[in-house]
Amino acid sequence: MHKPLLTIICISKNNYSGISKTFYSISSSTLINKRDISILQMDKSEDCLKSYEIGKEFLSGFEYKFHRQKSSGIFNAFNESINLVNSEYIYFLNTGDIFFDKNSLKLILNECISKERPNIIYFDIYKKNSDNLEI
Repeated sequence: MHKPLLTIICISKNNYSGISKTFYSISSSTLINKRDISILQMDKSEDCLKSYEIGKEFLSGFEYKFHRQKSSGIFNAFNESINLVNSEYIYFLNTGDIFFDKNSLKLILNECISKERPNIIYFDIYKKNSDNLEI
């Protein structure tokens, strides 16, 4: 079985429109090989089946894993999800968050496969405030 290089962990709880928005952002990314990326959805929603179906709809071609969160709280979800990952790199993308543009995920993946193979890859986070971007 192919081991993905990067796992995107998405934490969700009853945020179905946010799940759709985030997964659409991932699926519409410009990528050469989707097999290098897996998506792990940690979910504590009341309707987990609905959350899972959204993931299956948007993430075709990616290795998609759905896991029902056992613990409570977002920080417990982060810790719980790390134990389920089998890739070299992890990227947290909460539901409702999106990539800046279609090349953002490609840039992240390119850093993961660079010759230097860093331990940590850092990116600035931007938030759109009205018509301006702020770091």
